[in-house]
Amino acid sequence: MRKVILTLAASFVSSAAFAQAYVGIAGGATKQDVSCDATWSCDHSDTGFKVYAGYKFAPFIAGELSYTDFGKVKVIYVPDFVSRTYKTTSVALGTTAFIPLAPRMTGLVRLGVASNRGERSTSSFGFQFFSSETHTHPYFGLGLAVEVARGLSINGAFDLTKTEYGSEKANASLLSVGLSYEFCATARPRSHRGLQ
Repeated sequence: MRKVILTLAASFVSSAAFAQAYVGIAGGATKQDVSCDATWSCDHSDTGFKVYAGYKFAPFIAGELSYTDFGKVKVIYVPDFVSRTYKTTSVALGTTAFIPLAPRMTGLVRLGVASNRGERSTSSFGFQFFSSETHTHPYFGLGLAVEVARGLSINGAFDLTKTEYGSEKANASLLSVGLSYEFCATARPRSHRGLQ
């Protein structure tokens, strides 16, 4: 029992020594695959952004909180030319794994749960109708980070989740490029640089 306690204590101290907080921001292309049946015009693509903050409990694992704007989808229906706009924003909490690929290059894998708010705006003959709903869905992400200065990294990432507009469900994705910064970077070992 004493050995087990000492082992657990050593693991806790080791993890605490590597604990680092980080923040990031990114922007890029979004897509939502809502239905385009019986439409005259349908644009699935837009631009969006993501802001996030995390805390590393160990060199290769962190808890992360993020806010993502997945942009809008604009649809015009025929023959009545009703226009409709779909917009999704997401607040997510999950885990990020850091996979060293090179001294200054790291792969990222994200997995968690997202609270996704879908907003639908319909315009017809001068009238506008608005509705919104929030649903919980899993989210997944892949990324690559390259450290360009101590604690500062350039990130490329792909994030994916689901969104809902009434009875319709759609995949929402963001392909982004951005920057992240890890605090207290000077305190970490050289071999663990560039891990966000």
